[in-house]
Amino acid sequence: MTTSNRTLALGLALVAGLAFLVGQATRPMGVVSAAAPAAQPDDSTPGFSPDDMARMAAFGETNENHEHLSAMLGTWDGTMRWRPTPDADYLEFPGTAVREWVLDGRFVREVVTAEAPGGGAYEGLGYVGYNNFDHRYESIWMENMSTGVFSGHGVYDPETKVFTFFGDRRDPMTGRMITTWSEMDMSDPNRHTLKGWEYAADGTAYQSAEGVFTRRN
Repeated sequence: MTTSNRTLALGLALVAGLAFLVGQATRPMGVVSAAAPAAQPDDSTPGFSPDDMARMAAFGETNENHEHLSAMLGTWDGTMRWRPTPDADYLEFPGTAVREWVLDGRFVREVVTAEAPGGGAYEGLGYVGYNNFDHRYESIWMENMSTGVFSGHGVYDPETKVFTFFGDRRDPMTGRMITTWSEMDMSDPNRHTLKGWEYAADGTAYQSAEGVFTRRN
């Protein structure tokens, strides 16, 4: 068993042990359970078989899907262009993205700073990782221009080295939900390109964003 597996097993054992003690403390004195629990094998945690423990530990381990995220790491200088409607001019703004592993290589944290269109400092914070339960990449995003938390899910093509993410956001002007999707081309380890699309009010799809990110270090 690896160190992380042993740590998980110990944590579950402590939780199960506390639950057992609470149950004993709340049982009236003199009352005996009608059916005493069967004795557990020495190598299992109460309520969990060794196979259960192995499966749970596997869900918490990193694998090759997490390794694909390593191409994101580093400090990147980028220029983003975005437009709210198909007939609007693009708003362009430069920025910097810093990406690093967190939680023992399970997630990548991204901090973006930029000069917001129209002036003012922009800051965004995001996390992306691979969910072993649902077999997909997942992301969340927060920024100082909104009080909402944006979430998405995606896939990775190891042959083209392209991440594709899907999500929804609410249009603050109309209140409607907008379906969005984006592609991050990471085939060049030192230059990533991003393209984003969404649906206009009439239901037609249009490209709403594009960006180029160049590795600084």
